Amino acid sequence: MELNIEIHLSAYSRINEVNFNDLGFGRYFTDHLLIATYKEKAWQTAKIIPFQDLSIHPALSALHYGQSIFEGMKAFKYTDGSAVLFRPEKNWQRINTSARRLCMPEIPEDLFIEGLKLFVDIERNWIPSGQGEALYLRPLLFATDSFLGVRPSEEYLFLVIASPVGKYYSQPIRVLAQKQYVRAVRGGVGAAKTAGNYAASLLAVQEAKKKGYDQILWLDAIQLSFVEESSTMNLFFVIDDAIYTAPASPDGTILMGVTRDSAITLLKKWGYEVYEKPLNIQDIIQAYHKGTFQEAFGTGTAASITPLAAIGFDDQEIMPIANTGYGPISQRLYETLTGIQRGTIADELNWLVRVPEYIPFT
Repeated sequence: MELNIEIHLSAYSRINEVNFNDLGFGRYFTDHLLIATYKEKAWQTAKIIPFQDLSIHPALSALHYGQSIFEGMKAFKYTDGSAVLFRPEKNWQRINTSARRLCMPEIPEDLFIEGLKLFVDIERNWIPSGQGEALYLRPLLFATDSFLGVRPSEEYLFLVIASPVGKYYSQPIRVLAQKQYVRAVRGGVGAAKTAGNYAASLLAVQEAKKKGYDQILWLDAIQLSFVEESSTMNLFFVIDDAIYTAPASPDGTILMGVTRDSAITLLKKWGYEVYEKPLNIQDIIQAYHKGTFQEAFGTGTAASITPLAAIGFDDQEIMPIANTGYGPISQRLYETLTGIQRGTIADELNWLVRVPEYIPFT
């Protein structure tokens, strides 16, 4: 490994405090964190240290001006007991896309990829092995200047923390098409995985839950007509055997999901017609009334492949034919992706990165 990382192992593990029979999502955190500082226009020596609170200045730039971006990834336990990462290079590329958009320094590939591999190796005992379970990884980059003024920070902190998790959604979800609020506009920061995008969704989701829905289906900000994504997932719609999903680009309005890209790759490989273009919600309603709205599902690192049970729009409910669970396409995607990640299906596309066993350390 080329990257020099200082390692300070925890003297005590909290793993016995974890109820692995009821993990939930984001409830427990592992024994260590990866940390690296950017200052004087250079990345400083990275460290893996015992998990701990951070001490911050009240004028921390990220708190006042929002320079905060992150990624969501998972490490899986393979059939032979080893640890694997799923397409980490895509997350590295995406966090740097976010960094460029928010005037933040890009993270070197060795710091991100090799740092993650070493970090996961140290925490490999925390990787659960149950169905739908994984070690969720949260890389985070935020501004740390102590200064009140609207400008890019000069110093930043890069962290990686980890949490053993179960399924994010345990059943098909109901989404409400949102016409009062918008999440992103072209030229904005919709494609960046920045903290503010998620803050912008909270009120809309809270109001949707009061109406009996689980999540939001965001519509475009200009015409409030074209389906985009959910707050936690990219979305796919199967109409008359064709598959539609909103287009993604670095200056676009939706997140360029790694699971989204993987799903599109598999679907095209299997011979399906996949259209990455704007889809009017009226086309979905029309397909529903004609009986050709077959499936709807979301894709995401946390959500994996999650079916949509119903879409609320203008006081009506639109339900795909497969509204009580996985349809044939989403089922195949879920089984294939989770199979590849765990080693029960061959990784023909070379998406997995093995985590070497670097330890024990001297």
